[in-house]
Amino acid sequence: MTRSAPDVSSVADAPRLRDRRELVAQLDALHRWDGAGPTAEFYRGAAAALSWLADGRPAPLSGSSRTGPVTAPAVAAELADADDLIRAGRPRRRHFLIGVEHALMWAGHDTAVPPLPDAPEPPPPVSSWAGPGIPAPDTAGDQDPVGCVTRR
Repeated sequence: MTRSAPDVSSVADAPRLRDRRELVAQLDALHRWDGAGPTAEFYRGAAAALSWLADGRPAPLSGSSRTGPVTAPAVAAELADADDLIRAGRPRRRHFLIGVEHALMWAGHDTAVPPLPDAPEPPPPVSSWAGPGIPAPDTAGDQDPVGCVTRR
């Protein structure tokens, strides 16, 4: 009798994203921003990307829906789509596409500058959070993976 290796594809496919609190704080700031023109399109693109990552909305460019956590291949595909469309010279959507690309790169730690740099810092955590679709531990006072004590 042979045993198959455990399926770890869901762990291997999980993108290394910023903490959900950071994504939501940036998304909230983007929703509060009031403006028009190319800057507004950039922020709309960034908000669409962050809504996909943090809130489970459809992907900003492919429109694909998901039932579980976003995967690294899905993020890579959206980034590739944004890059392809930007390079194709779509002037009407250019700023939206750049916003999508920037937000995904920021969320994935590929750039340090968030889409809306002057957004307020997210509140401190009240419990640890392991990522989209992964519930926080149900024990008060435990340490999260980086060694911080969590509180409820």
